Amino acid sequence: MFAECRSSLMAEGTHARDPSPRENDDLEAWDDGNAIRFIPAERRKLRVLIADDSPDTADTMAMLVGLWGHDVCVAHDGAATLEMAYQYRPDVLLMDIAMPKLNGFEVAAQLRRQTRIGKPLLVCITGYADVAHRLLWEKGFDHIFIKPVDPEIVEDLLRLEQNRLALSIAANARRRRRMEQAFGA
Repeated sequence: MFAECRSSLMAEGTHARDPSPRENDDLEAWDDGNAIRFIPAERRKLRVLIADDSPDTADTMAMLVGLWGHDVCVAHDGAATLEMAYQYRPDVLLMDIAMPKLNGFEVAAQLRRQTRIGKPLLVCITGYADVAHRLLWEKGFDHIFIKPVDPEIVEDLLRLEQNRLALSIAANARRRRRMEQAFGA
């Protein structure tokens, strides 16, 4: 089982300058120990889990996703993908179908049945172009792309998901404020 995680957020050795983050903002820590600043929710990095049994394919996609400014984890088989998903709690999972131990269909089905990690965006990137469309939608994928996928399409999809999550966070914050005002909490 192989899985690795690369994060651009460094928490050790940093010092907070502003102790009061705005609601819905995440922290960005610089590894030089000099600064922590708050990132508006709409610019929060996505946590992206890439699952592909081809190390070259997975590492190339991980490099691109990292260059686009997101945090990336990589797994090379279905069992490692599930384990990493439970630990990492990705916002987006970019996953191949043909993987050892558990295939992408099985991973997607298990992730859709659980409640521990929420509902990540499940994106299938596969070389199977025949009956894959019908089967994938039934198995719980949100999107399907046939290899080779244009990196710009993946980048656009991640940007759309980032915006969707930011809007959802903002709406929840407004709802929470209204509830607090209404009930004096």
